[in-house]
Amino acid sequence: PGSQVIQVNATLDQTVEQRFIVDTGASTVTIPTSTAEQLGLEIGSDNPVRRVNTAGGVIEAPEVLLPSIKLDDWEVADVEALVIDIPNQSDLGLLGLNFLEQFRMDLNTEKGILILEPR
Repeated sequence: PGSQVIQVNATLDQTVEQRFIVDTGASTVTIPTSTAEQLGLEIGSDNPVRRVNTAGGVIEAPEVLLPSIKLDDWEVADVEALVIDIPNQSDLGLLGLNFLEQFRMDLNTEKGILILEPR
């Protein structure tokens, strides 16, 4: 409550817990390298790479396909994600618009509440 940052915990592929920051400015979900490894996602020359503008500058990030992201009772299958390690927060991901756009969203930063309803 009172923060401009809302953190949520989600389950990836029904097995791996991931902490995310809800980021309506991020077009795509991001996960850290450690989470990609836990999920057994291989990152190599076959993965598409996207140029991403970050607070630290432009980087290239590999793209992976997450089997699912489940947030409370809502689950979305086949979600594209970029593998990016956030400096000084290597266990944190960003919950971007490609997940959030599946829902009507009410975000109350003063109370620290995020309400999602399927579209």
